[in-house]
Amino acid sequence: MRDHLHANSKPLSKQKPESPKTQSIQPLMIDGRRHAGSRAALHFLWRTLEGMRSRDCSAAETSDVCVPTALQRAVRMSAVKVTEGSVQVESCSAPLFYRKSEPSTGVSRMSVLLLHGIRFSSENWLNIGTMETLANAGCCAVAIDLPELGRSKSAKGPAAVGELAPAGFLKEVCEKLNLLPVVVISPSLSGMYSLPFLLEHQDLVRAYIPVAPICTEKFRAEQYQSVKVPTLIVYGDQDSQLGEASLRNLKNLVDHRVVVMEGAGHPCYLDDPDAWHKALTDFLNGL
Repeated sequence: MRDHLHANSKPLSKQKPESPKTQSIQPLMIDGRRHAGSRAALHFLWRTLEGMRSRDCSAAETSDVCVPTALQRAVRMSAVKVTEGSVQVESCSAPLFYRKSEPSTGVSRMSVLLLHGIRFSSENWLNIGTMETLANAGCCAVAIDLPELGRSKSAKGPAAVGELAPAGFLKEVCEKLNLLPVVVISPSLSGMYSLPFLLEHQDLVRAYIPVAPICTEKFRAEQYQSVKVPTLIVYGDQDSQLGEASLRNLKNLVDHRVVVMEGAGHPCYLDDPDAWHKALTDFLNGL
């Protein structure tokens, strides 16, 4: 399967993690009153919002005329369980921080591991709504802070930046977090971790979603061609370096499709989260 699509904002045990804790959600203020934890109040207002769809409302309008746009996210998040924790792997000197989201039912249809680039962390996936989107799609999503980055700064990595990490690194992370088989989302820097894992342990990877990752040139075409994992290659059309270079190598993967996000740069998911989430959920729903 080799579809090449353009996306924009329109249609395109072994060891338990250490002391996870529920992330607090700030109380919602409506007409000066607190509605912390009041799902009934949120859904009442959501129904109000649904009834106003014919009107173009903005958050700037007064609350007695229109429900702020931010309420939509608050209602969706009321059905999503978000926790934080840390996990220790043998190749790191300190635990790795992670965030986890899952459906409120606690029952998920697949597990997703989210990695990140050198200037980012797991917090980005939370802020743009990817963890929420995955949980609402019935997935258990875990976003880790990679070694020496984010809240894992004290964890020395198993390889220098730009060098291939041992394939066993992500394998151990996924084993300890009970994610296998796993869908791996891998932007930029994280290619040094995800590609060795994919090529050596494809039986543990349910699907692969590279977003202009580094290190693609370190493998031969024949190595890519031996991988049968369903793959969604994503990059922004303004990323003329890593996006196009990684595509040239990744297109050797047998079962792949490509989504090019229009007007987006290297971290294309930040430039257009809506298009990113649509491409992501469409792909996952087809697995």
